[in-house]
Amino acid sequence: MNKVSPTFISRTLPSIDEMATRFTREMGWTNGLETNQAKNIFNFIYRCAQRCSPHSIVLDVSAGQCRYKPFFSHAQYIAIDNVSGDPTWDYSCLDLVGDAMKLPIKPASIDTCLNFTSLEHYPDPHQVFREFARVLKPGGHLFLYVPFVQVEHQMPSDFFRYTRFGLAYLVRQSGMEIETLSPVNGIFETMLDFMNQAISLIAPLEAQNHLRHILATEIKPIFKAAENAPKVLVEYPLDTPVPQLPVAYCLSAILPGHSKDSVVYGSRMELINAIAACPDCKNDLEWNSSSIYCPRCKTNFIITNGIPNLDAAMTTSRVTKTPYCPTTTEMPEISGIRPADTGIFISLRCRACGKEFESYQTTIAGVPIARHICLHCRTIHEVEPEIFLAALDQYLPGATFQEMIQITEEASRIGETWYRSPTLADLLTYRGVNLGEPMERELLSFITTGLYSHWAASNRRRTGKAL
Repeated sequence: MNKVSPTFISRTLPSIDEMATRFTREMGWTNGLETNQAKNIFNFIYRCAQRCSPHSIVLDVSAGQCRYKPFFSHAQYIAIDNVSGDPTWDYSCLDLVGDAMKLPIKPASIDTCLNFTSLEHYPDPHQVFREFARVLKPGGHLFLYVPFVQVEHQMPSDFFRYTRFGLAYLVRQSGMEIETLSPVNGIFETMLDFMNQAISLIAPLEAQNHLRHILATEIKPIFKAAENAPKVLVEYPLDTPVPQLPVAYCLSAILPGHSKDSVVYGSRMELINAIAACPDCKNDLEWNSSSIYCPRCKTNFIITNGIPNLDAAMTTSRVTKTPYCPTTTEMPEISGIRPADTGIFISLRCRACGKEFESYQTTIAGVPIARHICLHCRTIHEVEPEIFLAALDQYLPGATFQEMIQITEEASRIGETWYRSPTLADLLTYRGVNLGEPMERELLSFITTGLYSHWAASNRRRTGKAL
């Protein structure tokens, strides 16, 4: 067996107590393991990790920010994503850039595939499952959890919700077999989530607080007791299925067959060289310090910030054609702005293909993003935040982007869901402003979109007052 580099993988699986602590502190589960959803997802991921060893090659497909990577520090973990998810995420922990529907991985080279809260974002789930089955070794496992009841997110790339029967169908069609398929919680815990979300849409804040008190003291204890009743959580399959309404399902599947243990590689790059392939023809690749080349397709791939980019949609052109640069530092032209719940979608014109695309900018965060990815040609516009901010300020009339941030932050202090409130009574009372109903309606239209600047500038000129 090859010697394992201590900087590449650790030798043992972290303890369940250590991972439970990190799960709640570092991985977004800030309420701990109080709910069935959190407990069952944590136990599912930890069981996945227990199935892996230093020999296991683990491919985390659509890994995003790799938040569950610590569970697999004892295995040969590789993270891949096409970096088209949340634009505010940090993708620097990825090992490869690639498309889940066209994985740049050799056939039968992976021991374990992971896919967590990503299946809903693929426009062709059948193709993704075929890819899982293609890259898995015989006897390899797929571990997946996917939302069933969840609000729309990462729009417009939120395509599907899956029942357990739909998941079972996708598994069978890809040639794999189900090991376990379980809901993470029952209908009662899901309904508590629904009620919390519904209450957050109600104004004024006093009504929200009153309803939350009723929910916590009278409804929640009854629902929590009912949640643990028999047949509330039921695994697939059943002769007479009990209706399920979980937030998500956890799936474990296996590709039939047997394989030898994988080689333990001495470095992560050595592992990547061994398993990576051209996303189009699946041929071996030729690697150098700045680019990657497929001799069969005659395609050049790039390495950006040390991460190989093997997404077929982001390649340079065929070498027989004039290549374009897939990364540019030029500021894309701003052509429009439309509102979102807590920010704005900015329409930009790509410097490479000339087509328009949208980039999301939250006004609450207060920091302009630096990376804008064209959805047509996948060109990445790496723009200094200050330059982007100056261009945005030039496009917006009246007040500056920083002033827009200031007022949205002021409004957010009124309540968690200020941008959903039907009136501005709380905000105006809090600030001691009485502008009258017509001006309130005008102000509301701008605050709910995060674009108050025209009003703020004109109001200062007209009344000398500012929020």
